[in-house]
Amino acid sequence: VAAIKQRQGKAREAIFNLEKSLSIDPGHRTALEGLVLVALEEKRFDDVAALGDRLIEALTDADARFLALVDLARIAEDAAGDVDRAAMLLERARALRPFDPDVLERLVALHDKARRAEALCDVLEAYAAATEAPYERAARLVAAAKIAGKALSDPARAIRLYEAAEALRDDDPLIAAALSALLESQGRVHDALEAARRAAALDPRRSDTLRALVRLAGRGAREEVAFQAAAALELLGEADLDEQLLADQHRPEGLLRPQRALDVA
Repeated sequence: VAAIKQRQGKAREAIFNLEKSLSIDPGHRTALEGLVLVALEEKRFDDVAALGDRLIEALTDADARFLALVDLARIAEDAAGDVDRAAMLLERARALRPFDPDVLERLVALHDKARRAEALCDVLEAYAAATEAPYERAARLVAAAKIAGKALSDPARAIRLYEAAEALRDDDPLIAAALSALLESQGRVHDALEAARRAAALDPRRSDTLRALVRLAGRGAREEVAFQAAAALELLGEADLDEQLLADQHRPEGLLRPQRALDVA
């Protein structure tokens, strides 16, 4: 009866009949769903939320509860513009299906929009775990690592995430370089030097990586590595005065140095 009244545009009568069903059975799923739809049509979003919560509690089947949470989250986001409620509902859905890709993708967007760094980092880690393709998985780990290192000021977590990403993408110099910078910030000079060497091997023309090698090799008493990096910077024409002096100091006797702009002047 309520459904007929609703189709006829008689919302008040539909509500009366639906509430009558609920008075008999407070967990009546069809009645709750109908009341949610009526409230949604009338743009009574507070009632939509309250009725939605009652509907979720009435559902004992995990799959049905998951689907309801997803649907209600879409209503909260698209119709009510309530990003916080949408994220809360989807987090509850994620608790039921931790690796559902659609839920994870929507949560990434919602947490990013709301600038919830901790929640975004957590979801990105979960999304990476649910991703089979190595490159995509590494990209999500890197995104989480950047948040952990900058927004959360958690270098240990960022290092762990970058290491996991590098294990998947050992051909990406940017991952190795970022890992090196974090390791250096934590005083792990040897590990930072090795990461910088991996980055330089993959892209020997990146001046910032070569400069990091000069600095780290100097701190680690690796003069040969420091010279090689300084000499590479010199060849690229990007060595500063100290790096030029270092290259000259350790250059084997008889080996010509490249011409510099200062020499011509």
